[in-house]
Amino acid sequence: MLKKEVGDAAWVEAMFVGLAKGAASRQVVAAAAAAVVRCFMGKYSGVSKVEVLVQDRLDLIAHALRAQVAEGLASGAEVRSAANLVSPGALLRANAAKHQGFHRPELVSAVPERELRRRQRGRRHTAHETGLAAEAGVLKEAEEKAEQAKQQFADEVELELKAAAKEKYDLEQAATEKAAEEMAAAQEKSYLERVAKEKVAVEKITEQKAADEKAAKEKTRLEQVAKEKAAAEKVAAELKDDEEKAYVAQFLAEMDAKENAAKKKAAVGKTTTGEKAAKKAKGDNFADVDMDIEALAQRIDSMPSSSWGWEQASWRKSGWR
Repeated sequence: MLKKEVGDAAWVEAMFVGLAKGAASRQVVAAAAAAVVRCFMGKYSGVSKVEVLVQDRLDLIAHALRAQVAEGLASGAEVRSAANLVSPGALLRANAAKHQGFHRPELVSAVPERELRRRQRGRRHTAHETGLAAEAGVLKEAEEKAEQAKQQFADEVELELKAAAKEKYDLEQAATEKAAEEMAAAQEKSYLERVAKEKVAVEKITEQKAADEKAAKEKTRLEQVAKEKAAAEKVAAELKDDEEKAYVAQFLAEMDAKENAAKKKAAVGKTTTGEKAAKKAKGDNFADVDMDIEALAQRIDSMPSSSWGWEQASWRKSGWR
């Protein structure tokens, strides 16, 4: 049997459970439902929803309070709990009426005890949930700090990468500038080498021109010597004295030998030093020829048979020097 402290909803629930267990027909169940509605319409008619919910909670709490008051009056002691005075179900509903479900539009007496126990266990775990929430807050804070550290590390890495990229760019720029300087130096070197070659070529041309001019002068002098030699040979042909003829012939042979030697030296000297030496040798040979001719003229003048007078001859007047 149901006790009185379970409330109206429990009575209704028990009645319909009995109908279900007894396999009542649909007509019986409908009639029972209509009877329940008629009974409770009179009790809760004209009352607001809030009052209905409050009255339901007060009925559940009143049963436990009655038990406590009765026990206190009977024993003369302070009774602080109805735990051992009422059934566990009545105590559960009284506690639920005091502490649970104020946000739910339902009668506490109509809620199954299993649901009430589940809700009560949830309240008992509130402290644990608070601890979990605190731990979650700590974890969240740690995650935020880790995220900040990660972001800071990423920023530092990005700065280092930018610095490395800038350093690489500077090195490449320096390498490019160095390559440009080396290229400019190579061009300058090539230009200087070309100028040096041109200078050497100009010097060679100048030396060749000077050598040609010197050769032309020597050729002219050789021609002059040849003319004077021809004049000396003509004079020698006109001489009457055999001794003078032999002396002049010997002199002309020596002069031919010296002239040939001078020509050979001039032909052999190709280098600058050789050319200078050859030119110097030619000059020395021509000076020797002049001296020999002058000596010949003086000797002929000193001869007793030279009555025709060498000083009158044109070849002597022409001059060898």
